[in-house]
Amino acid sequence: MKKNWILFLLSAVLIFALTACQPKPKESFTSAYINLLEAETYEFSTDLDLNLNIPNLPDKDQKGIEGLNNSKITITGKTNTKTKETEITVKGKVKVKGKTMDLDIPVFIDEQKQLGYLKLDGLAEHFGTLINHPNVKFDNFKGKFLEFPLHQDEATSEDKKEKLLKSLHDIINKLSDSKFKEESLKDQEKQQGTARKITLSLDDQEIKSVIEQIFNFYEDHLGETFTKNDLDDAFRHVTFKKSNWTVSLDDKENLLTQQTDFTMGIDTYKKPASFNIKATTSFSNMNGEVKFNIKPEKQDIVTLFQLKTMVSAEIIRSRRGN
Repeated sequence: MKKNWILFLLSAVLIFALTACQPKPKESFTSAYINLLEAETYEFSTDLDLNLNIPNLPDKDQKGIEGLNNSKITITGKTNTKTKETEITVKGKVKVKGKTMDLDIPVFIDEQKQLGYLKLDGLAEHFGTLINHPNVKFDNFKGKFLEFPLHQDEATSEDKKEKLLKSLHDIINKLSDSKFKEESLKDQEKQQGTARKITLSLDDQEIKSVIEQIFNFYEDHLGETFTKNDLDDAFRHVTFKKSNWTVSLDDKENLLTQQTDFTMGIDTYKKPASFNIKATTSFSNMNGEVKFNIKPEKQDIVTLFQLKTMVSAEIIRSRRGN
């Protein structure tokens, strides 16, 4: 009997010690995003689900809204902070002007050159629909990359990263511990390497405060200019009805998945509307070897001026019946 009591006490002490050593949900939530920002490389895949509800629109516009609501969009990407290169691909099906568009649009970002490159192949078939020339096929887009400039700022990448990490820590640290909830894990999640699952839920005023702090950060450190009046004016017309983040972490507090669920009510000129967006993101290959699939050659790059010339040439050729 005495041995049983000793075993019981030892077990109780062990459980207490393990529980006490486990970081609070807020601490782990913060660490996961800091680990992501500090990673040299990683890959991600995001599935988007949109739901717009705008009453009292003409039938033509309502069909456009329905097309967006029924769209399936996936964004995949990979980044290397050492070489300052990022590749993003947008894929999916979107209904525009009564036609279903199959999206496949890769973009390559080169921060060292401060340039981005959009592969035009995926726009060749549907670009005519977007510019009200639905019968024109832009075959001259194939194999070409549209070059575009990135936003310039005075801060270095490392300086930006340090300031962003500090800002992120400060913003989350101001939130109450009660906003972070530890979720129970399913067997499948455990088998997939999930150690913890945490949900952050914010009400209308809290999410507005977070957004304001983010705006202040960009204004103070990255040279962006926002006015408080503009932000206050936008907030007067917007109510955040739901703002949830659920993250799953491995035993090293690295992000495995992120699920966001936002619902906003918008009321401008007494015309109420609602907007819901759900995004499910999975992260992988953190600090692993990343290989980029697209890197444009010099002869395949076109400027915006050259693109306009290509568009005009294809429209003229189509009209001539060539």
